[in-house]
Amino acid sequence: MNIAIHNLQTKHFTPYTDNVISNKKITKHEQNYAPNNLNLVDTHYQKLLVKSSNVSFGGALVPILPPLEKRISAALHGLTAEDLILVGKSLSSAKKSLLESIEGINKVIKRIFFIEDPSLSGSFAIHENPNRLYEIINLDKLPILLKVRESSQAYVLKKSQSAYLTHIDSVILANNSMFKVFKEAEKNIDDIKKAQLRLFDFSNYDKKAISNLNSKHLSLVAEKGIKEEVVKKITFADVGGQDEAIGQLKKRILYPMQYPAAYPMQGSPRGIILTGGPGTGKTLMAEALANEADAHIIKLNGLEMESKWVGETEANWRALFEEAKDNQPSILFIDEFDAVARMRDGSSTGRYDNKVVNQLLTLMSDLEKSNDKVFVVTATNKIGLLDDAIKRSGRFGDFIAVAKPTLEGCKKILGIHSSKSHIKVSPDFNQEAFAKKLFGSSVNGADISKLVFDAKQEAFERAHIFEKMEKGIFKDKDIQSLLIETSDFEKALEKFKAQQALTDGDMGRNLSKKRIGFDNAVEYEPAENLSGAKVARQ
Repeated sequence: MNIAIHNLQTKHFTPYTDNVISNKKITKHEQNYAPNNLNLVDTHYQKLLVKSSNVSFGGALVPILPPLEKRISAALHGLTAEDLILVGKSLSSAKKSLLESIEGINKVIKRIFFIEDPSLSGSFAIHENPNRLYEIINLDKLPILLKVRESSQAYVLKKSQSAYLTHIDSVILANNSMFKVFKEAEKNIDDIKKAQLRLFDFSNYDKKAISNLNSKHLSLVAEKGIKEEVVKKITFADVGGQDEAIGQLKKRILYPMQYPAAYPMQGSPRGIILTGGPGTGKTLMAEALANEADAHIIKLNGLEMESKWVGETEANWRALFEEAKDNQPSILFIDEFDAVARMRDGSSTGRYDNKVVNQLLTLMSDLEKSNDKVFVVTATNKIGLLDDAIKRSGRFGDFIAVAKPTLEGCKKILGIHSSKSHIKVSPDFNQEAFAKKLFGSSVNGADISKLVFDAKQEAFERAHIFEKMEKGIFKDKDIQSLLIETSDFEKALEKFKAQQALTDGDMGRNLSKKRIGFDNAVEYEPAENLSGAKVARQ
């Protein structure tokens, strides 16, 4: 009978015969547990002193470990295709040995069951391969022997080699200790904890990486004659006119994520506040940052966490931070931050949202003390409303200004959105001259995006596309040769200015109105009522 033995590095098969171990003395595995019927008797008086199954002298009871094969069987009982059983003298030595052979394990290990056995001199691992067969890997420098069932044959397994356990009766380790291989995992183990297994669960740490890898593989799938359309992710290249702010985000978040050796997480700042008016690209920058860092991103408005039930809002924030930790590296983006982190009034009977601020402070302090790769990016255009403790260094002490674009920024943003339009721009369009007009109109990034869309709408109007859509006679070929002309951009800008002037006029009128309430509605004049008291007249 031949047993397939795989070298994890060279992928060669190395069969051995029974004469390999003919000169080797094999001893049975010593079971390290005490008998259950241990009695202590005084020999002078023949009196029973102690009757116990577990006896300890000079201290607390020492837990008695089941035999090694029982503990391995317990681990096999809960093993899945993404798990691995690691057995060794100590965790540090076993981990080091596993790292030396890690290239031969062609799968993501999500959970590790570690079994510590001080009697061992080396380490080995057992896992389930894609064929649903148990496979043992020798991690020790010295070879181990695999004895075939109902046969005198044995096979040598060298370092980094692996073999199926299907036809193996027992495994003889380098120190002559031996464990029996069960035909299948035992079902009668009451509690896996009795086997003294240490479980390391990494299931939640790799979700984002696995998702990205699967997406990458699917993007490579292309059947003959069919083109697969891959959705392009937003990156910093899609954010125009904010080079300085992007540079700050790279230095404070992106580089610490990509080069952890240069930026120890513990003690490093985790909070960033993006300040700037609406439409300047704060949310867009946060999304681009998460994609550049290949990180999980959670986006929300601060008010989404509020609940009418006492204590539930704080619990929502704790759960949110736990989700970020479970999916690290992650970026938590909180828009309208001033709605939840407002200045506290300093009293114990103050607003209910004082407790929310206290909860945020606690969560950020805990994050600062940990090694978790979690960063919190917030956005507000009212930084003066934030609590002083929120703005202190270590929590959200880093402020990055996201202002309206400069002239060069207007040009970049206009180019980005024009190139994304499925309707091409006329080659006669003077982009630089129009960018100057945009800059003179004090636009932001969102305004420029809307202007490009409105210019496309003007082109549709000019080419009677809407009329054809209304009559139901529109065809795809009607827009194949359509171009967005300079006149379309000019009309879009004129409408934008008119709308801006209308909005500014409404704001001016609103500011001149009197406030509703007692401050301006009541004037006192001397008038008498039936009781002789003065009354108010409108």
